[in-house]
Amino acid sequence: MKLKYPKNKNKINSASTRQGLLVGILGIVAFSFLAGIFFDHSGYAAKFVSAIRGLRQSDVVVRTVEEINEEISTEVKLYQSNGLANLFLDIPFDSMMEIEDKREEALAIGVLFTSDDDFVPATLRYNDEQTLDINLRLKGDWVDHLVADKWSYRIHITENDGAVLGMRRFSIQAPHTRNYVSEWGYQQNLFLEDILATRYHFVNVIINGEHKGIYALEESFHEDLLESQGRREGIIFRVDEELFWHDWAQISNDDFTLVSANWCC
Repeated sequence: MKLKYPKNKNKINSASTRQGLLVGILGIVAFSFLAGIFFDHSGYAAKFVSAIRGLRQSDVVVRTVEEINEEISTEVKLYQSNGLANLFLDIPFDSMMEIEDKREEALAIGVLFTSDDDFVPATLRYNDEQTLDINLRLKGDWVDHLVADKWSYRIHITENDGAVLGMRRFSIQAPHTRNYVSEWGYQQNLFLEDILATRYHFVNVIINGEHKGIYALEESFHEDLLESQGRREGIIFRVDEELFWHDWAQISNDDFTLVSANWCC
């Protein structure tokens, strides 16, 4: 038995192939069109074009003042996202050099000795309030207040120039120097018992435009402390630790010669 194939078999196969290719091409075009619409509306297209343009530019990027201000504003919003206030410190170059010299001395000795002569001028701004003239210095006894780049400061706002949260004299320090929230909890218990205590807060600190993280802000002993808690103005006593730190420095550093005569923490 002899099989016979239709004479137009090759024509049928050819037509089917062409039809299949046409359907495939139309499918690819439709998919590309829909993908393009999604790519554009999703914002990926703009980012992709910006990235390509960025590759063509030189390594030196020139930014406008508006762009820089927008970046700073964005960073400030990031600080505020934790619900804490922002404390901005602007320390001039000369003042910072004196602070760094004092820190190096303290690290070499193992103890920070300070006096009123160590105060240097700077400016301060709390959130969006007015800029205040201040004097500040390093603070602390042990050098745990000076480790890494999160140093502790004693701040005195210039007389009659304003206040921060009703305080004209206060300190800022890394929370670990006060055992994190334990100190805050202790102060809150003192307030509940109507015992005179320094006000204590947590703030974001930005020094010369650099975010230094969360600091503990602690009120210093000043007439503002008495007034804020309804006490009459009176004498505030403190323990003089001068001899203790003097002896400790001499024992630990036989070659250390004490120069300053007015130390305090």
